[in-house]
Amino acid sequence: HGFGLGRGALNPHVIAAAVPSKAGAIRAVIAGRHVRLEQLRAEAIAARTEAAAVLASPDKTTGDFDDALARVHKADDTLETEVLATLSDCARLLTQEERRTVGLRMHDSPR
Repeated sequence: HGFGLGRGALNPHVIAAAVPSKAGAIRAVIAGRHVRLEQLRAEAIAARTEAAAVLASPDKTTGDFDDALARVHKADDTLETEVLATLSDCARLLTQEERRTVGLRMHDSPR
């Protein structure tokens, strides 16, 4: 599924639908990164779960919570970096005109 791959024009699935001639190549990029993206998404969820547990624990301090939030931030950043790398790889498959078409289509669509 497309969880974590962005919204609108910044979702490779949307780009694939907008440029059918490149859909197979775009899906191949997504498939090639799927396992890594799922791993990073799971790590981000685990970091949030840990932060919630730290917050609720009577044995933890606000400093412990700040540390847990730093781990959430790091996990989110790592996931976002991979998502953007996936998007960049997909965009490299498009011609300038195809990129323009995708951008215009997304710009004109309702939000």
